Amino acid sequence: MSSQKIVLQRKDRKLIENIFEHPCDVFSVKFSNYEDTIWCKSISEIYIALEQFKKNGTIKTDENGELLY
Repeated sequence: MSSQKIVLQRKDRKLIENIFEHPCDVFSVKFSNYEDTIWCKSISEIYIALEQFKKNGTIKTDENGELLY
């Protein structure tokens, strides 16, 4: 499990419902009012997904829900 922390601004915290860390430092991220769960392979990918969501209201993923960028 990762020992890194995810630091979000208050306005960004409202955009994410929850983040779960899974074995091998894989994270499942559920964004507010977004149907799909996003799978990220690192904390930096969570930030990339957040920026995509803030910019477009959508997040680019593959057929397995893994983040594309």
